[in-house]
Amino acid sequence: MALDAGEAGVGKTALIERLARDLPEARWYWGGCDGLFTPRPLAPLYDLADQPGGPLADLCGAGAEREALFRAPLRQVSEAGALTVVVVEDVHWPDEATIGLLRFAAACCKPPTRQPTRKAAKPGGAARRGNETGGTSGRPGWAGRYGPRYTQAGSRR
Repeated sequence: MALDAGEAGVGKTALIERLARDLPEARWYWGGCDGLFTPRPLAPLYDLADQPGGPLADLCGAGAEREALFRAPLRQVSEAGALTVVVVEDVHWPDEATIGLLRFAAACCKPPTRQPTRKAAKPGGAARRGNETGGTSGRPGWAGRYGPRYTQAGSRR
């Protein structure tokens, strides 16, 4: 699990689209959080369900329990074969259920090897050191924050 974070217009989506072009053999699934006053619950999950392949569409259509909904995409992306990449855009606009989904996915992922990364600074500023979670706590997964408006607990700042 990786987080591509940055200021608006810095090229986050362009970076992911370039990666998709460079990895044509990979299976790509795209979803996103809604930038609406009242976002759709689990919008990224339903976006993934609209894409071909896997049992997720059937589960979403049948109103399956949360546990089954959360586990289905993880099983799908864990299947042997080609590399599978799931992109969830606009994670700074999640609803509470999507925060739960992202936490669940992070908890199920194997913690990454601790490698320091360079964080891009605002124009004119210096780069700072951090870890792959976007923070400096050294904790795996989503240790930093879910976006500029939410703390790790999912409450508004």
